[in-house]
Amino acid sequence: GYDQAISDYSKALELNPDDAAPYAFRGNAYAEKGEYDQVIADYAKVMELNPDDAAAYNNRGIAYGRKEEYDQAIADFTKALELNPDDAAAYNNRGIAYGRKGEHDQAIDNFTKALEFDPDDAMAYYNRGGTYGIKGEYDQAIADFTKALELNPDDAADYYAFRGAAYGGKGEYDQAIADCSKALELNPDAAAAYAFRGLSYTGKGEYDLAITDFTKALEQNPDDAESRENLETATRLRDTATEYDQAIEENPQDPDVWHARGLHHLDDRQNYDQALADLTQALTLAPQNPEIPYDRARAHFALGDYLAADADYTRTIQLNPNDHIAWCERARAHQRRNQHRNAIADLDQALDPTRNPNYAPAYQLRSLSHTAIGNREQAQYDYEMWRTLASGS
Repeated sequence: GYDQAISDYSKALELNPDDAAPYAFRGNAYAEKGEYDQVIADYAKVMELNPDDAAAYNNRGIAYGRKEEYDQAIADFTKALELNPDDAAAYNNRGIAYGRKGEHDQAIDNFTKALEFDPDDAMAYYNRGGTYGIKGEYDQAIADFTKALELNPDDAADYYAFRGAAYGGKGEYDQAIADCSKALELNPDAAAAYAFRGLSYTGKGEYDLAITDFTKALEQNPDDAESRENLETATRLRDTATEYDQAIEENPQDPDVWHARGLHHLDDRQNYDQALADLTQALTLAPQNPEIPYDRARAHFALGDYLAADADYTRTIQLNPNDHIAWCERARAHQRRNQHRNAIADLDQALDPTRNPNYAPAYQLRSLSHTAIGNREQAQYDYEMWRTLASGS
């Protein structure tokens, strides 16, 4: 065992204290035991005896990383790379340390460099894919996890699970569920796969399945605070959806319940198609309520249908001409269609003294449109007004 190995290496060092190798071997044994202070001490001794030992810096950097002392880890990996500039493992390890610090662009640069020296390193693809996922760059993450799968199918469970998470981030829930389910076929104890699949079931509104998955994730890892929070969210959404469904069943001619369920789909679930359906029904039942076309416009906007959003904001304005926010939001829809002069006209209306002449977001939006059409002086004025009003000074 490791204790016996440590004892043997210590004995060897009593006999020959100037031999670097037993320090390195003993450091490795301490690392297996998780005794990282001892690892750091042993590798420091290796460096004293052999200052050009790149592997010693790399291994000590790993120990610092395990202790969450990432700056020291990065310094050691950097020294290892000075001594051995072609060391793909040191680039990979330094990338991990940067990632732990939240410096994700630096992490990606290091993983990319590792792959230049070792293009078949599945772990570097996996690490880079995970970092792309954290940044929300899901297509790049999916490509990296797919490459990792090709290179190392033996670790497929993790790769499928995290590729599933990336698909889920894109809103491609069926593909995400398929990947996470594949991960669980390969490793039924993969807590992350249950957690990721639960998120996709939540996104699809299949709350009972989501609750089952988050519960399984917590059985595997009871300290997973994120899964516990997601379980509570899925339970709340299920109960809320049930209440709205029952309310509509009992009062199908009540526009308020259709409006409320539409907002639930719009804001809680980001299920914009269902939100549109419910808000359209609400508007049919209450065509004079200006809040309903406003909310339906938000759903159209989220789906990228800016022309339909424009029409609904126009309807809101017709019903309530003093709604300065509706004027601003219609301007935003104009901007998305590169109709900046129309946007400026709407923002002028929003800032009219009879509405809200001190509404900071309107100045910010108007500054953008003036910039787009080359009115730099007016753009600068609006920008300064926005900064002044937003800061409260």
